[in-house]
Amino acid sequence: MTSLIEFLQSLGNAATFLIVVGVLVGVAILLPRLRRRLGIELHKEMMDGASDAYKAVASSMIFVLAFAVYQVQANYRTAELSVEKEADQLNLMDRALLRYGSTQAIALRSLGVDYGNLVVTKEWPLMQKLGRSDEVDAAFEKLTAAARTLTPENAAQQAQLGAFQRALDEIGDVREARLTMIDKSLPSLYWATIAGLLILLLVLVAFTNASWDKLLGHAGQICAVGLLLSLVVIVDGPFKGDTSVPPDSIVHALKVIQSRHVGN
Repeated sequence: MTSLIEFLQSLGNAATFLIVVGVLVGVAILLPRLRRRLGIELHKEMMDGASDAYKAVASSMIFVLAFAVYQVQANYRTAELSVEKEADQLNLMDRALLRYGSTQAIALRSLGVDYGNLVVTKEWPLMQKLGRSDEVDAAFEKLTAAARTLTPENAAQQAQLGAFQRALDEIGDVREARLTMIDKSLPSLYWATIAGLLILLLVLVAFTNASWDKLLGHAGQICAVGLLLSLVVIVDGPFKGDTSVPPDSIVHALKVIQSRHVGN
């Protein structure tokens, strides 16, 4: 199931909608006609019962998918907040270094900018493949090592050093939290439930009346199911596919940092 979801996400949002909806609608129309072509005839009562059951299962599946959409959107929002927090801490770290005032602290600002740029240009593409950047690891270690060389000469510098160290620690923690969300997705139990309902739906539609009025009605219902299912697939995994969380907050923070002058 995971491989199929990742494949669909790699195709893009529009292709995912077209494939999922198209396949489900096509199967819902073809199965009853295929059954009739194979000479499998059913009593009207049985076909009507299958049609009623189909409608009930479709409604249940739409409810499950709606809840799944809520769940994946919550994961996406959590990831967004994590990225925003990471950007805020980069900004706070730079401001603390600027207020520290020493030549050595000012030089450290460029290391912070380099770290942020590596996160955006190197680590972000790797997160699509469930990876982390060794270059970012090295840049953070370099920044941490350089921070140990700062020796405050007065109380004001001591306060700013404390603010800098807190921001640096927070950056490391938030980054790790972001990386743990790379493979965050809908629990397998949800996917198993969705798959089970979908199979049941297709089995039931095969036993329904093959008349065009029934076919179109069932196709409309499964089209709604397909649209919601596509949305779940697209949004599942906050750092995957076309709708992945962008590094815009970090990019903006880097622009603010680079525009900030000594004395601000």
